[in-house]
Amino acid sequence: MGWLIDTTRESSDLSAELSRQHRAVEDQTERLLRASGFDGVPAELAVALTDGAMLNFVVRHRPAVAATERLPPSSNSSSTHATADP
Repeated sequence: MGWLIDTTRESSDLSAELSRQHRAVEDQTERLLRASGFDGVPAELAVALTDGAMLNFVVRHRPAVAATERLPPSSNSSSTHATADP
């Protein structure tokens, strides 16, 4: 993580590109939240939580934790809930 932060401080081009990418992700997340009926959830919060979860999984050597093949078949096709292993 520190390496990425140092790299973006040293490269203005990389920093600008990552900022553009992050804004695009936030915009996409905001559209998804609105379409899902979660207008009150800030996109910035959802993105930050996702970023933190992904970093946590990588640090814990569990990069495939969200792999769809690990999900049990759902008896209700309109809703699928999965829980991560402890």
